[in-house]
Amino acid sequence: MNTLILIAKTLKQSFIFSNAEQLWQANQKNFWLPLNKFQKLYLGSYIILQDYVSGTFPPTFSDQTKAYEAEEKFFFSLPGVDSKEALESDLRKPFWLGNERYIRYFLELCEALKTCDIRPSQTILELGAGSGWMSEFLAMMNFKAIATTIGQSSVEQIFQRVKGLEVKGLGDNLKGFQSPMESIHLGLQREGEPPVDAIFVFEALHHAYNWKETFNSVYESLKPGGWFLICREPNLLHTFISYRVAKLSNTHEIGMSRSEMVKVLSEVGFQKIMILKNRCRFFIMPHWIAVQK
Repeated sequence: MNTLILIAKTLKQSFIFSNAEQLWQANQKNFWLPLNKFQKLYLGSYIILQDYVSGTFPPTFSDQTKAYEAEEKFFFSLPGVDSKEALESDLRKPFWLGNERYIRYFLELCEALKTCDIRPSQTILELGAGSGWMSEFLAMMNFKAIATTIGQSSVEQIFQRVKGLEVKGLGDNLKGFQSPMESIHLGLQREGEPPVDAIFVFEALHHAYNWKETFNSVYESLKPGGWFLICREPNLLHTFISYRVAKLSNTHEIGMSRSEMVKVLSEVGFQKIMILKNRCRFFIMPHWIAVQK
């Protein structure tokens, strides 16, 4: 037996993780099982050891169709979660009392847009938009926003946001359609949309089946001089920190290397590359990167 596997197996079976299996079984029945930070780290470490011993860590996603299906079914597959309540909660985002950090993140996105001189009336496309709350906010700021997502249920949520904007006379400022990130240029062509002024992705790129293909598709979707903003994408340690969530939802929760992303962005053809935040990242701090075509 490989020495590292033997060490992992011994550690997993030690007294340190004597309560982990019981806790993991409870979490598999209830996605929202109350866990403090220590318990999340403790349980995540146990699952990683368990899968490393069985040869399934680090994770691989060899079937693109199944990966897409898992993302589409996210709200309908979480153990112990009512899908209707989950969708309703997602539609209220970011107005979650006690969890207002997403409002702060949106303001950080606005600062990034200003840094790149991306202004209202320009067309901006969001990758992996989910229910489209960020795109809705941008539409209210008079951007021409296009929210794209992989799930049909999320597209329906975006359409609800469009209806709300119509009441305010801003319905033309927001559109939405279903498309994987890796082929967003084909989605724009299908919808009869020309290349856009800017594209951004917020905490979603790490869910892409192939983020390198996504970069190519984004490049094809931008006007000359257009900007691509990578916002708050998780760093490398995210693979370990959120592995428990990935197992429960059967989706990607991988951390990303900034140096590797910058290398691929340059190879794709992006000319100007700016690190907007967290230059000293220590494999923990999220990535904020802007690149220009």
